[in-house]
Amino acid sequence: MLTIHIAPYGAFRTLLLCAALLLGLATVRPALGAPQDEQRQVTQQEYTLFNEAKRHAERKNFAKADEILNRYFTGDTRRRHLFGYELYSYVLLQIGGEPAIAKAVRILEEGTAAYPGNSGLLLNLGTAYAQSGQPLKAAETYLKAYEQEGRTNHSLVFSAAVLLADAGKPGEAYEALSPLKDLPEARDDWFVLLGQCALRMKKPRQAAEVVRTGLQRYPEHTNLWRILGHAHMQEGNREQAAAAFGVAHKLTPASEEEQRQLASLYSSVGAPIMGKEALGQAPATAQLLDHLAFGLARTGDLTGALDKAQQALAMEPTAERRFRKGQILLRMRRMDEARQVFSGLATEKGRWQGKAQWALCIIAWQEGDWQAAKSALEVAAQSDATIRKRALRLMALLETVTTRPQ
Repeated sequence: MLTIHIAPYGAFRTLLLCAALLLGLATVRPALGAPQDEQRQVTQQEYTLFNEAKRHAERKNFAKADEILNRYFTGDTRRRHLFGYELYSYVLLQIGGEPAIAKAVRILEEGTAAYPGNSGLLLNLGTAYAQSGQPLKAAETYLKAYEQEGRTNHSLVFSAAVLLADAGKPGEAYEALSPLKDLPEARDDWFVLLGQCALRMKKPRQAAEVVRTGLQRYPEHTNLWRILGHAHMQEGNREQAAAAFGVAHKLTPASEEEQRQLASLYSSVGAPIMGKEALGQAPATAQLLDHLAFGLARTGDLTGALDKAQQALAMEPTAERRFRKGQILLRMRRMDEARQVFSGLATEKGRWQGKAQWALCIIAWQEGDWQAAKSALEVAAQSDATIRKRALRLMALLETVTTRPQ
C-alpha cells in the first residue's frame, strides 16, 4: 500500500510531511479478466503502465511519472485500480505546487469514493488537504482514517490535533488528543501540545495538570517545564512559575532572550540575586533593569535598586522610570533629590502628574510642612481622578491642622 501522511514531531505548529514510497508492485501480477473489485489484480495494460511510472518515480523523475499516469486517469473510464490512486497521489504530492496538489485532492476524493474502506487513500487525502491549505478537512480525514485502521495508528490523532490547533481550534485539538495521554506509548510532544492548547483556551489549571502527567514520564523535558511555568504565570503564581522556568533553564541552555525573561521573573518576585545569576552574560534590557530595581528594593537594597533604576532610565527614558527613581529616593529619605524628580513630573500632563503631586504631598508631610502638603493635595485632586477621594480625605485632615489656633 502506498501511504503518505503527516506525522508532526517537535515544535508546536510544525507539520512534517513523511512520504514513503511503498510500491509493492512486485507482488502485483497482471490477471486479465479479474473481478472489478478492490481486491482485483491489475490488468496487463495497467501492470505495464504502473511499472513504468514506478521506475520514473523511484528515480525522482516525477514529471515523467505524472505524464504516464495522467494518460491512465484521463483515457480510462473504467473503475480505476486502487494502486493507480495510491501511486498517482504520491507522485502529485511529491511534485507539489498548487496545480499538482489541487489535482491530488481531486484524484484522492475520487479514489476514496470508489474505495471507501481504504485507509491509505484517506491518509494521502489528509496530506493533500493539509498542503492545499484546508487544515480542518485534513484533520477530519485523519481522524476518519484512524477509525478505519482500528484506532491503532495514534500518530494520526496527533497529526489531526496539530492541524486543529494550527487552524485556531485548540479546544477541538485538546478533545481529540486528550484520550490518548494515558496510553503507555504516549509521547512527550503529545503532552506539549495538550499543555499549549489548554493555555490557549485560558485554562492554566488544566494545562498544569496535563503537563505534570507528562513530567512523570519525561521529567527532563525542557518544554514541559516551560509550559508549566506559563501555566503558573496565567494563574498569577509567579513564585511557582519562576521555579518551573528555573528547572527548564538548568536542563537546556537558554537563549539571551529567555535568560532575560527568567531574570525579570526572579526579580519581580523579590529574588534579584537569582535574577542576576539567570541573566549570566546576556545584556540587560531596560525592562529587565526595571525588574531588578523592583526586586532589590523589595529586599531592602535601595542603593542597588537606585543604580538599576538609573540605568533603565538612561537606557530608555520614560515618565514611569523617573517616578520609580523618585520613589526609591523617597524611601532612602533623600528628600531634596526626590522632590526635584517629582516636581518635574508634576508640571507634565499625563498619568504621572497626579501621582507626582501626591508624592510631593508625602514629602511635605514627612517634613512637617502642612501648608505645602495641602497645596500639593489640591493639585493632585484636580489632576488625577483615581486619587481624588483619598486626596480630599487627607485635605480635610490637613485643614484641621493648618487652621488650628497657634
